[in-house]
Amino acid sequence: MSTERTRGMASNAAITAVTQVASMTIGAAIAFVILLRFGKNRETDGLFAAYGIYGIVVVIAQTFRTTIVARLVEGGSLFAALDRYLGAITVIFLGAGFPLVLLGDPLAHLVIGHLGSTATHTARIALLVLWLAAGLQLVSALLAAALAVREEFAVPGGAYVTGGVVSIAGLLGFAPLLGIQAVPLGLCLGGAVTAGVMSTRLARLGYRPSLSGLVPDGRSVSRAGLLLWAAVGAVSGQVAYVVTIGFAARLGTGAPTLYTYANFVFILFMAGIAGSMTIVLAPRIAETWDRRPESLRGPMLEVFRAGLMMVLPVVAVVAIAGPVVARIALSPRDSRTVVDVLLMLSGGLVAGIAVPVPQIAIYTEGRYGTLAALSAAGVVLQFALCAAVLGIHSLVALAAASLVTGVVLGVVTLVVVLGHGTAPVLGMLGRELLLVGVVAAVAFVPAGAIGFAGGPVVRPFAALAGLAAFVALAPRVLPRHWELAQRALRPLSERMGRIRPAAA
Repeated sequence: MSTERTRGMASNAAITAVTQVASMTIGAAIAFVILLRFGKNRETDGLFAAYGIYGIVVVIAQTFRTTIVARLVEGGSLFAALDRYLGAITVIFLGAGFPLVLLGDPLAHLVIGHLGSTATHTARIALLVLWLAAGLQLVSALLAAALAVREEFAVPGGAYVTGGVVSIAGLLGFAPLLGIQAVPLGLCLGGAVTAGVMSTRLARLGYRPSLSGLVPDGRSVSRAGLLLWAAVGAVSGQVAYVVTIGFAARLGTGAPTLYTYANFVFILFMAGIAGSMTIVLAPRIAETWDRRPESLRGPMLEVFRAGLMMVLPVVAVVAIAGPVVARIALSPRDSRTVVDVLLMLSGGLVAGIAVPVPQIAIYTEGRYGTLAALSAAGVVLQFALCAAVLGIHSLVALAAASLVTGVVLGVVTLVVVLGHGTAPVLGMLGRELLLVGVVAAVAFVPAGAIGFAGGPVVRPFAALAGLAAFVALAPRVLPRHWELAQRALRPLSERMGRIRPAAA
């Protein structure tokens, strides 16, 4: 592959990673606005149950940014291919209407029915509106992929950021009139703006959509099936989240909402660290890997070292300052619960930075059946573990179930890719975790002790002091780890400035 093409792939990966982080940040901001505006009640429980189901379609859409690009360059004409895949998107959208619209009521009762009619009614109405938002997300993802083929990366990034801002504005503007249902309406408005910005750019490039392309035919169904099959491996985490929310509903009013707040922050961390590194690394590994499992050890070690330098400080800061920050919008008891759930989930960040390279290897080899099997096993395991710990009556126990599921799937992924070489790699990763953990402890334990002794006012400053100590100590004690972390972040920071809210 030419140097120019390789450079384009790297740019695509980096800008997609930045866009993903920006989108997740806006999602967390929306959750924070919901918390401040609506608090914690049966309506928010119903909303977040619906949002979790809607999120499955969003995850499918997000996979298009990588899986559909190669399809769009087939046949020579990008715009003709775009018309063809608009038909496939129509099939997926109509198919999503079956669970979200036609089965919305029984689905809402299944997930959130234990909390009564208020929660289920909220979820039912939200699912109906979110179906439209999901369609806009599907279209936006396809348009973003088409622009990526033209090496237009900043426009999709700006479109997603702009759409997120519009979603927040719509939420705030319609909340006095519509209450909690202002949230799905805001997401629809934001999705329309996102799709509109990218459609405008494609129109300026000469694209004129064919109405006949929107009418599904047999080939559209086939293309939709291929897109869904490629996305199976990515949706398991979201399906597992919906399963967990269903069990959280059995713990009482507000439990699904609190779990969702913690999960939003966890997903933000996961996307910002493990997810971004996966996207940035994918082109390089796909081009250079010689298909030998042992040759993955070097990249795995580098990714794990870089990830630890980001994960451990983040977890330490949350542990020290998290409960105080959460009290801005939550009661002391609820803030402690949210932080405890987040800390339990954050253990999964370690597994998250261990598997990007093996996952890329599986994608590179086209082993989608393996990914589907792993995904199905993960959902089944999550259901079983949640059922097993439900009697403890604790959100932290449900978070522990999610952590165990993530760790087990991580180890199984290593076994699938590395085979007999898994045990030495696990030992290598364990030593790295211990090494960086000791350095983090030296920096944060004294700061944490001072913070807990000084009380709520002191703890945020203690967390910052611990972070400053880590930043000062790590480059001296772990220079290679520090260099790798900087190298992992550099492609993102170089392009962060290119993403600006776009004007349609």
